[in-house]
Amino acid sequence: SVNGDEYGTPVNLGDKINTPGDESFPYITSENMLYFSSDGHLGLGGLDIFKATPKGGRYTVLNMGFPINTSDDDFSLVVNKKENYGFFSSNRVEGSYGNDDIYSVKIKKMPVEDSTLVQITVADAEKGFLLEGVKITLVDTVTGERYIFITDSLGSAEGNIKTVDDLGRLQV
Repeated sequence: SVNGDEYGTPVNLGDKINTPGDESFPYITSENMLYFSSDGHLGLGGLDIFKATPKGGRYTVLNMGFPINTSDDDFSLVVNKKENYGFFSSNRVEGSYGNDDIYSVKIKKMPVEDSTLVQITVADAEKGFLLEGVKITLVDTVTGERYIFITDSLGSAEGNIKTVDDLGRLQV
């Protein structure tokens, strides 16, 4: 806590935020949303950017997903007051001017609470070629909710789905 020019005693945010990996680059909005980078939470690889929402004295942590996160290091997201536009740093190679570059992003759809990041890769079964433009529909056999993914040029698709206790409920 901060009181004028004095700081209180730092408090560890606990195991919902901190992992055996590295958590870094924290940023908190005026709405108390905490953004940070981690290589210890489930992600796409390297450092990924996460959003932590306070709830009942604890945090719910969500991966910001692709295209903000990649298999490279993605970190230090800051967003505007309405949380639909931001800047972050990354060492992704595409369009690089150095090792770490600054990127701007319009955040069209924020991950929602109680969601799970799904990553799908589609390849030809015989030759192993990655397949672009493949439409995959996941259906929750209990609720009937449908999630549609289309693979990119690397045969990959990803997005957030509502968290389910039994992944066997999801049918392709």
